[in-house]
Amino acid sequence: MSADVANSWQKRGFAVRRREDAAPAIQGTAEFQKLCPSTATVMSKRLSDAGARFLPRSMLPLRPDVPGARMWAVALEQVLMTYFEVDPGARFERHQHEGEQITSVIEGELLFEIDGAVVRVGPGEAIAIPPGPPHAVFTVDRAAKAFDSWSQPFPTARRAP
Repeated sequence: MSADVANSWQKRGFAVRRREDAAPAIQGTAEFQKLCPSTATVMSKRLSDAGARFLPRSMLPLRPDVPGARMWAVALEQVLMTYFEVDPGARFERHQHEGEQITSVIEGELLFEIDGAVVRVGPGEAIAIPPGPPHAVFTVDRAAKAFDSWSQPFPTARRAP
């Protein structure tokens, strides 16, 4: 991050932090571990004594994930929420999580390969996945928009055996 950009965020109340001082919930995300380079600037801002945080749309830019998918994430100490926009033909390869996952589709459809079956999740529907089951997620000819909620430990996808 350039000094000018850092200064503009500091004028809005953000402070530059060391990467190792980022909250465990942030450090546990795939974005922190894999997508952001180790040279990325970490900043934080405390909004109130209660610790509540408001994140305007401008602070939730979509970032690339798997090919054909973009996302943003918000985390607290015990919960993580992600938002995904997934193009037709995109695929999240077979993986599993140590924490619980609930996915709610708000537009389009997502297909989950889980337990030897394919489950279609459409608008207004959700799928709840307990810790452990290997699964893949994909789209065919329709784009999708969806929210995921995650319990601790935060998702670190790993290949299923």
